[in-house]
Amino acid sequence: FSRTAMALEKNIADRIRGACWGACIGDALAMPTHWYYGGRSQITAQYGCIKSYVKPAYSLQGSIMNMSNTSGGGRGSDEGSIIGDVINHGKKKHWTSGQGVHYHCTLDAGENTLEMQLFRQLLVCITSDNGQFVPDHFRQRYLQFMTTPGSHNDCYAS
Repeated sequence: FSRTAMALEKNIADRIRGACWGACIGDALAMPTHWYYGGRSQITAQYGCIKSYVKPAYSLQGSIMNMSNTSGGGRGSDEGSIIGDVINHGKKKHWTSGQGVHYHCTLDAGENTLEMQLFRQLLVCITSDNGQFVPDHFRQRYLQFMTTPGSHNDCYAS
């Protein structure tokens, strides 16, 4: 490679690294306001002006997590045990009917959501596979991550 090509490659790598860090930071900053459809007034009423990482409130009026099916996807009963036993270990109590619980109530200020944790798992796979996306590798890593107790602290899975 010429010096110019090496500098360009380094510049691209720096931009990718910056974009990944930016995504992680943005996810952690936005996490407490996830699913707030009332706009600025709803956010301000709950948190004031957000200027740093914030722990989400436990309750969220209008949350539909308690209508979700804990034995599969979509809406349904909270009688299943996929949420709590297979994935999102120990988090089923936040999914029970009749509650209005924030989707990320178990996360601390500055923590990333499950979606960002999965993005990080994807990046590990692509990096270990020499920049290639290998679906079977990611599928195995995804299953291992999701079914391992303590792999993440989020109570929500979309």
